[in-house]
Amino acid sequence: MEENPNPSTPSFEASIEAGNIPRPTFEFQHLRWRIGGPISTAVRVLNDPTDPNSPQEAYQTSTSAYHTISTSPITKPPISSISVSVDELDRWEEDWGEAHEPHAPDEADWDSETEKGDSEPKLRTCCGEHRPKGPPPLLVSASTRPYVTVHDFVTAVHPWISQFEDDIRRLLGIIEGERLPSHIDLFVNFLGLSPLRITAPRLYNDHAEYFEKRWSLIAAIARKYRDGLL
Repeated sequence: MEENPNPSTPSFEASIEAGNIPRPTFEFQHLRWRIGGPISTAVRVLNDPTDPNSPQEAYQTSTSAYHTISTSPITKPPISSISVSVDELDRWEEDWGEAHEPHAPDEADWDSETEKGDSEPKLRTCCGEHRPKGPPPLLVSASTRPYVTVHDFVTAVHPWISQFEDDIRRLLGIIEGERLPSHIDLFVNFLGLSPLRITAPRLYNDHAEYFEKRWSLIAAIARKYRDGLL
C-alpha cells in the first residue's frame, strides 16, 4: 500500500497507548461481511445497521465502483494503520492442545523444548494432525486518505482472512471433532477491530436462531454507537 499521506495521524496501536481508544465508526457498522468468495458477493451494506432485518445493497456496485461508505474512516478517531489479527486463529494452537491432549496416547510426539513462559511440554501431533500455528497479523495502512478507510480495510482484510476459511471451519468445530460445514456462513464481527472475531454458530446450534440473535445484538450495539453511548 501507499505510504500514509498524513504521518501525524496515529496508528491504531499508538492511539491505544495514548489512552485514546479508536472505536468502529457507525458507517463501518453498515457492513455485513461474509468470509470467502469475491468482495462483489461477500460484502453487503445495510441501509440501517440498527435494524437487524435492514434491506441491503451491494458494497461493490460495478467492476470499479463501490458504495459511498467506502471512503469513510473505519474508526473514530481516525487511524493511519492497524495490525489486524483474528481472535479464533490467535487461540487455535491453545484450543487444539486442549482438545487433543486429554486423549493423546502415551507414545504421542511431545515437544520437550518449551517456549519462554511455558512450563509444560506441548503436543506436536495427534489424530494425524500437526499442532497448528495462527498466522501473523496483517498490517493495513491508509492509502488515498489521511486515515484507514472502509475500503482500505475491506480490500486488504477480505482476501487475507478468506484464505484461512478452511482453517477457521476446522477450529470452530474442534470441540465436536468435526469441521464446520461449508453451507454454514462465516461472518466478520468487527465490533472490535483487532483482534477481529468470527460470527458463526457452533456445529450443533440452530443456525437460523443463532444468526437472528446475533444480528439483533449487533443492531442494539449499533444503536448505542449512533446515539453516542459508545
